[in-house]
Amino acid sequence: MDRHVVIDEVKRYFGASDHWRRLCGALQDPDPQGCHIHSYVVMSVHPKSIEQIITNYFSALGWPSVRKIDHVSPKENVGSLHGIEPSEKPHFDFHWMFDNRVGLRAA
Repeated sequence: MDRHVVIDEVKRYFGASDHWRRLCGALQDPDPQGCHIHSYVVMSVHPKSIEQIITNYFSALGWPSVRKIDHVSPKENVGSLHGIEPSEKPHFDFHWMFDNRVGLRAA
C-alpha cells in the first residue's frame, strides 16, 4: 500500500472517524476505575507507531499515559496495545488485525 494512502487513512481515522470519536466519548465515563473498553481496528501501521500516535494524542489533550502499554500478539497478524490508560480516564485495549491493503480503519 502506498505510504501516502496509509498516512491519509491514519489522519482520517484520528481526525474524523466515528469509531475514534465514540472511543474518546466512552473515555468520559465518570467512574474510570469501574470500566474497561475494547476497540477493534484493521491496519497495516506498525503497532509501535500507533502507540506513539495515541499517547501523543492524549498528551495533547492533557491526558498523558499513566500505565505501561503492553504489546500482545496471540497469533500472527493479530495483536493488541493492551492497557492504554490516559490520566484519570478508563483504560482500554486497542486490538488490531493486520491487513496490508488498509492503512487504519475500524474493524
